[in-house]
Amino acid sequence: MENNWKDFYTKGFFSTNDPLVFLHLENLLLWTRWIKIPWDKTEKVPINKIFFRRGMEKTSKKLIDKYIIGYNKNVSIKSKDIWSGADRDSFKWHNDLIEGSNLTVLLYYSTVKENTGGELMVRKAETKEITGVHLPVKYDIIFLNQSSDWEHRVSDFVDPRMERIVINFGYKI
Repeated sequence: MENNWKDFYTKGFFSTNDPLVFLHLENLLLWTRWIKIPWDKTEKVPINKIFFRRGMEKTSKKLIDKYIIGYNKNVSIKSKDIWSGADRDSFKWHNDLIEGSNLTVLLYYSTVKENTGGELMVRKAETKEITGVHLPVKYDIIFLNQSSDWEHRVSDFVDPRMERIVINFGYKI
């Protein structure tokens, strides 16, 4: 895991694939129905979002215990959310540090097919050099650096109706 945290600083992110992290959310995700956000062309939220609270708390603890605490013992959760698709601002280069976390952990519950959009792109903020593009696969986990040195975006969807289920945790480390 040490080398992965090195990529966190040199590439702005690293990824792993770990189905066990989804253990507390899997059953909820299987029967979730999604409702479209009227003012957004691609984002949907779960109708049963309130039922995700406990599972998301357990999943956050699992992420901290398994991946984060060994790297940084001073960790606190700042935010958590779930959606399918992406909000319209996600298609522009941005950084989420303003929301209070300097580490975002993205859990993907959908596999995105090539040439359909939905890839996560990361670049250096100052030089605009792209350091990585990640095409999500089911059970992927992305550790995204939210320091002001980095920006990210989601590539435009070919079909705005595509499924791209993401669980998001924001941490301060």
